[in-house]
Amino acid sequence: MRLDKKYLSKKNWAKRKRNNSDETTQFIANAENILHRNIECNNDVINTTFVKKSSLEILHNNRRVSSIKRLIICFVVFMITISCVVIIFFDSLRRHQKSLRSKSEKLLAYPANLEVSLGGIKEWCRNGTESSDICSCDDPLLPSVPNDNRVNWWMDAHNANKDLVKASLTEDLGLVFLGDSITERWIGHRNGVFDERYSDNLKIFNRFFSISGGGELNAIALGISGDTSSNLLWRIKNGEVPTDLNPRVWWILIGINDLMFHMCGEDVVVIGFINTVEEILKLKPEAIVVLNGLLPSTEDREGGYDETTYLVFSINQRLKNYASTKERVHYFDPKPLFIEHYRRRGYSKNYVSLTKMPDLLHPSALGYDGWAVSITETLHAIGALTS
Repeated sequence: MRLDKKYLSKKNWAKRKRNNSDETTQFIANAENILHRNIECNNDVINTTFVKKSSLEILHNNRRVSSIKRLIICFVVFMITISCVVIIFFDSLRRHQKSLRSKSEKLLAYPANLEVSLGGIKEWCRNGTESSDICSCDDPLLPSVPNDNRVNWWMDAHNANKDLVKASLTEDLGLVFLGDSITERWIGHRNGVFDERYSDNLKIFNRFFSISGGGELNAIALGISGDTSSNLLWRIKNGEVPTDLNPRVWWILIGINDLMFHMCGEDVVVIGFINTVEEILKLKPEAIVVLNGLLPSTEDREGGYDETTYLVFSINQRLKNYASTKERVHYFDPKPLFIEHYRRRGYSKNYVSLTKMPDLLHPSALGYDGWAVSITETLHAIGALTS
């Protein structure tokens, strides 16, 4: 059978058309498949990048947290260390203070009637030894002149005191001070000569202890810098206390040089002081004698208590005990004048006043002024002055 040519051509065209359609469909399907695969691939890349980024952030954060933890731990350890050091320091300080107080209390237990003899000396030196390398204590019962560098001017100072005594014999003296540099500076002197730096002290002295200057009585001060009790005893026996010098009151302060510069033991200081008082009582049986306790002293630059301070307190207590056994002997306590209670470096306690005792040994003009007021009050209290 012969097919029509035209029919065949149409049929081929239709077949070709179907083929083309199938190819197009396949192409589109292939394209969609490729696109889908690309999208999945891109998603995988994106997911991988995100995971990597998240992992890095987590690692970074973990490191940051670890660093912070280490810093916190270091800070805590540091604070604990500092706290331990502070606790150990204050505990050591407390133990030291307790030890000094214990020693002071032991010394305060000594009897009031301490034997005034060499047999009453238990410790010649402050550290409990008798080594001449540690201390240079003279026999407190024997008068002596200085054997140090003071010898060049000391005798001149002694003669000046004798001249002052002679000049005052025509006056109605009510009070005589005996002592060392603390007494000498009352009248503005140092090493036997006038020193302009202490001129304010002389003004205070005249205001309180000179009738012409406005005081209630006349007084003189006989002191020499660096003197020990033995030096003062020599001066008493060699012209500074003549028979015609008869004030109503003798005010004595001696012993700090024995303790601080000659490193003498407490017994030596107490016996030397008491022996001086006994000498005055023997020479002036009608007079009143006042024992001025040693002024609070310390070697701590800020005025804090140290071994010297507690030794001074114990010596003063024993002097007070001695005075209580005598009828014409009185004790004057300087502690309220020269001790102040205040807070320093976060710690509140008592200190030797730096305003009243700048060098922690000698009073300033302010210290002398307050001391003069208290002396006047004491003279009234013991009947040496009448209102």
